[in-house]
Amino acid sequence: MRSLKGSITAENLLTAFRDKTHDHLRYTSFANIAVEEDYIQISKLFNQMAKAVNEHAKVMARFLLCSGYKPEEICTLRQRPIYVSNTIANLDTAAENETNNATIVYPRYSKIAFDIPSPLGEKRTPMSQALTTAS
Repeated sequence: MRSLKGSITAENLLTAFRDKTHDHLRYTSFANIAVEEDYIQISKLFNQMAKAVNEHAKVMARFLLCSGYKPEEICTLRQRPIYVSNTIANLDTAAENETNNATIVYPRYSKIAFDIPSPLGEKRTPMSQALTTAS
């Protein structure tokens, strides 16, 4: 596999990894607040979200490691504040964050990745288009 190190796509993956790591901490904090407010089911939801973003971050980290990055280049956590509020406000924050990722951030990253010419000259098909034509 050709190394992506130093490419725009790799930088986007690094940013996404760091964002997912931050989201893991944020959702874990949200879960703790939900327990304090006796929203046990919502706490379980936040813990599941934290687990999911952590797994997503692990996949990105493995990909970056295979692309030539060293662990210390990937895991440079910038301290960012985690703002928590009451559980209802935290639900709104989580929904806004996940919607932003799904509708703005990842489509932009995907477009950048697919606009970069392939070193082998093959035509790249965005995943959304591939899924549409496959069904």
